[in-house]
Amino acid sequence: MFAGLSIINICFIVSGILMLFIAWVDLRSFKVPDIPVAIIAVLGFYTRYLRQDDLLIAAGIAVVVGLFLFVLAKLFEMIRLKPVLGYGDVKLFIAAVLWLQIAQLPAFFVMTGVFGILIALIYLKKKYFPLAPAIAAAWVLTLL
Repeated sequence: MFAGLSIINICFIVSGILMLFIAWVDLRSFKVPDIPVAIIAVLGFYTRYLRQDDLLIAAGIAVVVGLFLFVLAKLFEMIRLKPVLGYGDVKLFIAAVLWLQIAQLPAFFVMTGVFGILIALIYLKKKYFPLAPAIAAAWVLTLL
C-alpha cells in the first residue's frame, strides 16, 4: 500500500495517465507512441498476475483480438485502397484488452465503436481521424 492505494490501483492510475497522454499525442499527430503502449500492456499483465487471473487466457484473448483487428485493418485497406485503422491503434487495443476480464470485452468494444464514430463525425472532412481517444475513454469507463 502506498498512500492508501493498492499496487493495482497505482497501476491503473499510471496506465490512465498514459492513456490520456497517448490520446493527446494521437489528437495532435495521428500517431500512437509505442513505449507508453508497452508500459500499459506490461502493467495490465502485471495487474492480472496480482489478481491471480489466468495469464494464458489473458494473453490468448489479447492475441486473438490483435489478429482480428490486424486482419480487419488489412481487409479495409484492400477495399478502400488506403489505411483505415492504424497499427498503433491495434497495439493500444491489445494493451487495453490485457486489463479486461472476458465479461468486460463487449462493453469495451461497443464503447470504443460509439466513441470512434463520434470522433469520426468530428473529423468528417479529414483524411484520417484519431482512434486512441476512443480506446482510452472506453478503457477508463470499462474499468470504473
